[in-house]
Amino acid sequence: MLMNRMILLMLAFLAGLILVGCDAVTGEDDDSSSDKKDNGTTPLILTGTSGNDVNMNGTWSRGCTGSGPFSDTEFIFDGTQFTGNNLEWLSGTGCVGGNDISTTVAGLAVRDQAVAGYTWVDANGGGSTAPAGLENTTDVNGMTTTMTSAQATPETQAGADALNGKVECGLTDWAVGVTKDVLDCFLGGGDAESKDTWLVDDTTSTTTTTQYGAPDEPTAFDATGYPTQIENFDPLVRTE
Repeated sequence: MLMNRMILLMLAFLAGLILVGCDAVTGEDDDSSSDKKDNGTTPLILTGTSGNDVNMNGTWSRGCTGSGPFSDTEFIFDGTQFTGNNLEWLSGTGCVGGNDISTTVAGLAVRDQAVAGYTWVDANGGGSTAPAGLENTTDVNGMTTTMTSAQATPETQAGADALNGKVECGLTDWAVGVTKDVLDCFLGGGDAESKDTWLVDDTTSTTTTTQYGAPDEPTAFDATGYPTQIENFDPLVRTE
């Protein structure tokens, strides 16, 4: 997975993130201060499938995925601020040893409103079934995310050669250990602010929290522009 596919991967988690958790906390209702836009100092509180408030602070990891190349992705939420990290291994048997390419993004996420209705999709984008326990969930959280930075670093010569060979982000001077600003490339000429759709499952597990993402390029939206498709595979797991 070279840079353009990394960017799509990060967008998939940010522009249609489905957050599944069990860390319910007491708090105000859907119209509480958790919905107000701020600079990241207020905790991001979303409504879970139980109807309880859920504090999203913590680290969410996808673990090692792929069959070569391999990638390991995580997102860290601290209030309404988030950081996403993607590590890429271009060869080998998994996510072991030093990775070849690293990508980091950052931004803000704010809850806007409730969104009613969505469909689960499979790896081919076709309609599919919900993960066990989520069959009857109907409402999700409508979000606005704002991307503030994106950087990429080839960690090995193989990583630099691969990026240069594909002229990733229009660049041919990728070098080992040299970090480049790729925010414009990440956005692809689009707006840094986008509407997202997040679902928080705080009912199907008491020991593990899981996070599902939307397709790279969702094709279905509600009347106010929030994505209404959710992939039912390759979940992220809350690790701390």
